[in-house]
Amino acid sequence: MEENRFLKFVGKYKIYLLLILYAMIHILLIQYHENWRDEGQAWMIAGLPGIKDILDALPGEGHVALWFLLLRPFRLLGYPYGYAGFLSLGIMLFAGLVLIRLELPVFWKCVLLLSPVFFYFNAVLCRPYSVIVLELVLLCYLYPKRSQHKLWYCLLVISMAQTHSYLFGLVLALIIVEVVDCLVSEKKSVVAFGCVLAECGSFVLALYEVFRKTSHMGEAQDHWLQDVLAKPIWEIVKQFFEQLHMLGYKSFWMNNQRSIYANVLGYLLIAVMVGIVIYGLCCIRTKWRELLLFLGGMGAIAVIQFRYAAQHWQHGLVAVEICLAGFYLLRKGPKEKPAWLQKALGIGVAVLCIGSIPTSMCTAIYDVQDSFSNAKAMAAYIQSEIPEGSRILVCQDSDYMPGLQAYLGEAAQLVRAADGTEYVYYDRVTDYSVPLLVEHLGMGEYLILNGPLDGLELVHKEDGPSFWGENYYLYRLR
Repeated sequence: MEENRFLKFVGKYKIYLLLILYAMIHILLIQYHENWRDEGQAWMIAGLPGIKDILDALPGEGHVALWFLLLRPFRLLGYPYGYAGFLSLGIMLFAGLVLIRLELPVFWKCVLLLSPVFFYFNAVLCRPYSVIVLELVLLCYLYPKRSQHKLWYCLLVISMAQTHSYLFGLVLALIIVEVVDCLVSEKKSVVAFGCVLAECGSFVLALYEVFRKTSHMGEAQDHWLQDVLAKPIWEIVKQFFEQLHMLGYKSFWMNNQRSIYANVLGYLLIAVMVGIVIYGLCCIRTKWRELLLFLGGMGAIAVIQFRYAAQHWQHGLVAVEICLAGFYLLRKGPKEKPAWLQKALGIGVAVLCIGSIPTSMCTAIYDVQDSFSNAKAMAAYIQSEIPEGSRILVCQDSDYMPGLQAYLGEAAQLVRAADGTEYVYYDRVTDYSVPLLVEHLGMGEYLILNGPLDGLELVHKEDGPSFWGENYYLYRLR
C-alpha cells in the first residue's frame, strides 16, 4: 500500500521532482564554475557609482539596462561574485515553474529541462540570457490570453525591450500586433492604447541606450548593409542560409570542438525554421500574427549575424529559443492544414531538442573537470602573494580582464596603459588594443597579459586548459 502511494505521488508530481533535481544539480555545478570575462563585465558595470554611469556604459554591450539593474542591488549589498550564478539559477527555476504551467505534454517539459535551453548554459553562467528564456516562456504562457491580462502582458513586452538587442525584432513584431489589435477591435480601450504607448516608449528608449554611441567593434562593419545588397540575390540567399547554419552549429558546438554532430543539428535547425515559415504561410489568414512574431524574432538575429558575423554559442542558442517559442505559438489554437506538416515539425523539434541534450551535459562535465576561465586562479594568487594596492598594468589584452577585476575586488588595482586611468570594465567604445610601449612601464609595478611575453620577469602564470582560452601571465615591471 505504501509503495502504491509512493508511486502515485511520483507519477503525479514527477515534473516538480525533476525540477528539484535540476536545482540540486545546478547548485553543484555553480560550485565548480569559474566565471569568465563576460560575466565579470556585467558585474563590474552593475557596480558603477550611479545609474547614469551604467547607462553611459551600455553602447556596445548589446544587452540593455535591465540586466545591470537586476545585478546592481547584489553588488551594492556586497554579494560575492563567485556565486553570481545563483542569480541566473533563480531566474531559470522561475522559468521552469512557468514551463510546467504551459499546455505541453510532460515528455516535452522534461526534454526542455534537459536541453541547452534550460540545462547548464543559462542556469550556471551569470548572463542576461537566463532572463531571455524566462521572458520567452512567459510569452508562451501570456500571449494566448493577452486580452485578459493586458497589464501583465504589457509589462512583459516592456521588459523584453530592455533585456537584449537580440529581442528587438520580436519586440517590434509584438508592438505591431498590439497596434493592429487595438485598431481593429470593436471596443476601443484606453488601457490597451496606454499599454501600446508604454511598450513603444520602452522600445525607443532601448534603441537609444544601445545605439547612441558607436562601438569600435562595429566600425569595420559600418557599410555592412551596402556590402550585402551589392551582391547578387542568389549569393545573398546562400550567405543567409550559411549564417543560419552557423547559428545552429554554434548552439551545438560541444567543448569548443568541431563535430559532425553539431553540423547535423545545425542543418536540422535550418529545416525546422523553414518548416515553421512554410506552415505559417499555409495558415496565414488565421495565424499571421504568430508568423510575424517568428519572422521578427529571427530577423533581428539574422541582422546581427550579418553585421557582426557573431561567433558565439549563446548567439545561436537565443535563435533556438526563439524558434521553439515561435513553434509553440503557431501550434496553439485550432489545427490547421496541412496536418502532416505540423506533425513533421513536431518530430523535427523533438529530435532537435533531444539531440541537443549531449551538448549541455558534455559542457557541464567539462566545466567540472577543467577550468572555464583561469581568472579565478590568477586572482587568488594576486590576493595572496602580491602586496595589497599594487598597480597592475593592462594593455593589449584589456578585453580579457573584467573577470579578473571582478574576482580581485580591492586586492589590487588594474590600470589602463593608454592613459594610466583605473580599469574597471572593458569599455567597447573607447578601449582599443593598446600595444605595450616602453613609456608604459613606469605606470605600475606589474603587467598582466593573456599570453606570454619575452624580456620581462614572469612572476606567475595561469595557462591551464580553459573553455575560453582565458590565460593570464603576470610580469614584474620594477
